[in-house]
Amino acid sequence: MKRYLYCYNTIVSFSEPVGNHEFLIRCQPVLGEYMNVEEEHLVLPPDYWKHHGTDTFKNRIVYGGNREPHLSLAYVSTGIVSMQTYRIHSDSLPISIWLQPTHLTSLHTFKTNSPLADMSRMERAESIMHHVNSILAYVPQSTDVETTAQEVIDSGQGVCQDFAHLMIAICRHFGIPARYVCGFVEGTGETHAWVEVFDAQQNYWFGFDPTYDHRIDFGYVKLAHGRDAADCPVSRGQYNGFTNQETKINVILKEV
Repeated sequence: MKRYLYCYNTIVSFSEPVGNHEFLIRCQPVLGEYMNVEEEHLVLPPDYWKHHGTDTFKNRIVYGGNREPHLSLAYVSTGIVSMQTYRIHSDSLPISIWLQPTHLTSLHTFKTNSPLADMSRMERAESIMHHVNSILAYVPQSTDVETTAQEVIDSGQGVCQDFAHLMIAICRHFGIPARYVCGFVEGTGETHAWVEVFDAQQNYWFGFDPTYDHRIDFGYVKLAHGRDAADCPVSRGQYNGFTNQETKINVILKEV
């Protein structure tokens, strides 16, 4: 078992005052499974109303807002988790939903000569992970939230979200249930994206990180999962006003 301290903070700034600002965030670790949340704190401005709940995939969410004109929203999610080796038991959702392509994970021209048929499911997933890492270059700001797996494979570059989408697309192409995950990875920076693959023999989901090209054991704090990134953005919001928006994110995850 290992213990980790996490600290996630976001500052959203507006060039002009906005009103009727509503937000939905997924910034707290999943409960149970491979992690035990020993301590957690979520700090939001006192002038924002807020509620806690879960989404379709049972991810924890916080939603709220502020009707009055304002120039920023800042929030901090911090705490300590203890962690076993990464694996997550199957839930009540049908596995078939993790086999269907979505807009962001659809492929039209993918071809491979890899002998995946001779491998176990986890070996196939690992081979796909290595393949994705070998054909994509990590280029910050080269894509956006609407970039599809097909566009990524055509351009040969992307960020962690794109690496995950492409691995998911290829896994599903070969009949391997796979889903998108967002959260924190050990170190400092921003939020991260990776992939979970389902092993029917063990009845567990296991983690794969195609951006860093390795199976996941420790050092990853999961916030949410979905069919693709559109199902589980870390933050989303809307407001009234004509303004420029700037978002600054900082994540720290370190073993304690």
